[in-house]
Amino acid sequence: MSNLQRTMANEKKGTILIIDDDPATLDLLEDYLQDANYRVLVAEDGQSGLKRANEAGPDLILLDVMMLGIDGFEVCHRLKEAQQTKDIPVIFMTALDDSIDKVKGFEAGAVDYITKPMPCQEILARVNTHLTIFRLQKSLQNQNRQLKEENFRRRRVQDALRESRERYRLLAENSTDMISRQSPEGVYLYMSPACRTVLGYEIEEMVGHAALEFFHPQAKKENPILNRPMAEWPPVSTITCQACCKDGAYIWLETTTKIIRDPGTEMIVEIIAVARNVTERKEAEDALQEAHDKLELRVQERTAELAETNAALRRFVPHEFLRILGKASIIDVSLGDQVQRDMTILFSDLRSFTSLSETMSPQDNFNFLNGYLSRVSPVIREYHGFIDKYVGDAVMALFPEQAEHALQAAIAMRREILRYNTKRVTKGRVQIDSGAGIHTGTLMLGTVGEEERLEGTVISDAVNLAYRLEGLTKMYGASIVISQHVLFNLEQPTQYRFRFLDRVRVKGKIEAVSVFEIFDGNPAETIDLKLETQTDFEKGLLHYHNQEFAEAKAHFERVKKRNPADKAAQLYLKRAAHLMEYGVPPDWEGIEALTEK
Repeated sequence: MSNLQRTMANEKKGTILIIDDDPATLDLLEDYLQDANYRVLVAEDGQSGLKRANEAGPDLILLDVMMLGIDGFEVCHRLKEAQQTKDIPVIFMTALDDSIDKVKGFEAGAVDYITKPMPCQEILARVNTHLTIFRLQKSLQNQNRQLKEENFRRRRVQDALRESRERYRLLAENSTDMISRQSPEGVYLYMSPACRTVLGYEIEEMVGHAALEFFHPQAKKENPILNRPMAEWPPVSTITCQACCKDGAYIWLETTTKIIRDPGTEMIVEIIAVARNVTERKEAEDALQEAHDKLELRVQERTAELAETNAALRRFVPHEFLRILGKASIIDVSLGDQVQRDMTILFSDLRSFTSLSETMSPQDNFNFLNGYLSRVSPVIREYHGFIDKYVGDAVMALFPEQAEHALQAAIAMRREILRYNTKRVTKGRVQIDSGAGIHTGTLMLGTVGEEERLEGTVISDAVNLAYRLEGLTKMYGASIVISQHVLFNLEQPTQYRFRFLDRVRVKGKIEAVSVFEIFDGNPAETIDLKLETQTDFEKGLLHYHNQEFAEAKAHFERVKKRNPADKAAQLYLKRAAHLMEYGVPPDWEGIEALTEK
């Protein structure tokens, strides 16, 4: 069937199946009913009529009684036995007018009887009537079915509701938690029996009262949500606050509240709340918090103590020492830890401290040394160095980064001593002076001693040479003496004022080292005199090393005349005079051998 045909069929009043073995009757009824806007199906015998009815499911069947083969009574009987066709109304068409035949037809399941010859208007009226009745019956059947289904659903819902209410009742009555229903204003409408054991109240003593009446006065401060209207509460919330028992005692309640709202209006219908006694838990939490606070305080105190201990330890073991060893803490240091590094070593020593200390008491000695060291030690840290050790009035410092830092520190120390001397003079005390030797080289930094007594130290020929260079400051009357290794490692050597002093060889070493005097840090007049005589001094050195001692002596004499305090010039005058008088040894190289400080 095409879509157009289906559309037309759907617009028909209904489908009628005509079963008759008389072609003339079939044609007549088919044409008439089609003109009346019915869809008409035809079958020429009982067997094909049964098949057509089963396939098409018509709305009404016009059935002839007297047919060859299966007669109309048998066809009707079979139609009513079949599940698919039993409800289709059947109208018999027959020439039989006997009452017995009509009764037989009704007993077979027919709804009406039309006697041939059949007036068409009567047929149409009967068809319309029975189709209307059939449709009304079907509608009624559908309604009845829907009603039965609705009743069944309602019974199931009611049963489930009763079961749920029973479970709720059992839960509420047997729960150790207080379960309540409240009005939108927070007034108890129902309270479970647990209120007796939790708060000591009877149910009647709580129903009708607002929940807030039983809370501690501080509850609103501890739970700000209690200050908000119920309409602003979230769907589910939990608060913990104190509630008053009937005997006046307070316990801690943890209350979970669920707001029930009307889906249409969003208005609050009721409030369901479950409250449980959490006093033991709260007391345990408070005790735990108190213990935690005490522990936190102890940790802070201990941390402060450790910080103080570490600060104290840093005064004995510099942090830089640990950092170079790759240790995070003093507790990580073990005997034998060591590392090899290139560093610059600075030795500084007070002049004539022994004779000076003889004039002071032991307490005064300590006070003097600490006063002096408290001024020069910070300078070393300022220029990125750290103090390896104090040896009486002497200071040994290490500079891990740049040689320039050590030289700048030595100059700053000289200036600090000049300022210190100004104060000492105003107090009637003698001025002090110092010398500093600086050398750059490879050294071993690590720990020595034994398990019960460790000490950090550095071991190297470089340390020995720096120590010797500090001793040369007295010999040459210099404040700062550096080795060639320091000079060659300066980034901007021209910013310093210096002069070549000598070539020296440490005892046990073959290689000689050139040493230089740094003027910076001295009083301005001393610097000016040495700069003014520097040309004569250097020419004198050139003649001296060329074994031209008379010419050397002349230049050193001019230096001495202009600057009588120049000990280096005086020293070379003595050497030149000695060599002129006693001659030059065969192995003379113009190198000074350092055998002792």
